[in-house]
Amino acid sequence: MTTYQVLIVDDDSAQRDDVAETLQFSSRVTYEPLQAASGQEALAQYQAHPDIALIILDTDLNPTSEKGWQVYDLLRQAGYTGPALARSAREQDSEWERRRIPFLAKSASSTELEERVYALLQQK
Repeated sequence: MTTYQVLIVDDDSAQRDDVAETLQFSSRVTYEPLQAASGQEALAQYQAHPDIALIILDTDLNPTSEKGWQVYDLLRQAGYTGPALARSAREQDSEWERRRIPFLAKSASSTELEERVYALLQQK
């Protein structure tokens, strides 16, 4: 069975843990969740795990004041070519639309999150 490494970038550790738990208990495929709280941590994770299959990004990272799309751009510059998913408690930012990155509200169910992740990985 294929294992997909998924990088979860969110400044809120509870949010990262919730997403990681959802993915770990998936019955469809095996996920290996990796976590980062900032752009620099995300870059370090990517450099350590260049086979990351998907990145899930919070739209605003505090206290670094980074935008998720800036982290996405940083990872692209480092060579990442896979899909991404933006998550936020707020409305979608036009920067995500410009990059054609799908958006999912943080209030979405764990089932919806898992379905969206699975669908993005099938498009690869």
